[in-house]
Amino acid sequence: MPISNKTMDFTAVSGFVQTFLVTQEDSGGKFVELEIVLEPGAGGAPLHVHPHQEERFEVKEGVLDVFHGGAWHKLQPGDVAVVPPGTPDQFKNTSARPAKLLCRISPALDFQDMNVAVMQLINDGKIRSQKDVKSIIYSSMVLSRFPQSVRMLNPTYRWTTSFLAFVGKCVGYSID
Repeated sequence: MPISNKTMDFTAVSGFVQTFLVTQEDSGGKFVELEIVLEPGAGGAPLHVHPHQEERFEVKEGVLDVFHGGAWHKLQPGDVAVVPPGTPDQFKNTSARPAKLLCRISPALDFQDMNVAVMQLINDGKIRSQKDVKSIIYSSMVLSRFPQSVRMLNPTYRWTTSFLAFVGKCVGYSID
């Protein structure tokens, strides 16, 4: 799915803005590369895996906490963390200053499409926060639709996500 706007503002929901520097179209599907700017206290998805994709983090400014290899690592500017496919990871900014990083996902698979879908739902007012029930249902529907790119690690979270995606379909919610 091509991107009409390469910059996606997830600030209201997750506290970060990401810009696709290289799209799946640019790389022929080999990878996507994003610049992500996280506000203090912001983070990506809860502990998860990319089943078939490598994720590479390179800190440009600030400090980034990255969980991989079974432990948290505090990355400074210039530091790089590479997370192999199927390895649990999570990232967040626990500092008092914004953090800027480059993130490369290889291969692209449906990662870009998933992000486009989430941004469209935010723009449509269907995803407004991480605490609103309707937003959680829509987010669950997105995770269920794009299992190649992201899978939550916690079994309870996976079951709840599947159940809420089913509920969303039953009540007529759509992510198309």
